[in-house]
Amino acid sequence: MGSTLISIATIFSSDVLKPLYGDASKRLVTIVGRFTAIGALLVAMGCGHALLGNSDQAFQYIQEYTASLRPASL
Repeated sequence: MGSTLISIATIFSSDVLKPLYGDASKRLVTIVGRFTAIGALLVAMGCGHALLGNSDQAFQYIQEYTASLRPASL
């Protein structure tokens, strides 16, 4: 999860912040990257809560979802 957060922060900083603010300092880029990672975590938590719904366990939800995509054996 850590490497994913670092990737999100880096991609946002490089592809969005730098073109908009080319003269941004390293400190500003770092701060914006950290807030971007926090924002991504909050979005992921919201999506996870909405997807799980009334399911007690995330693992159970994943298994049920995977089973619904698996083709029926003949």
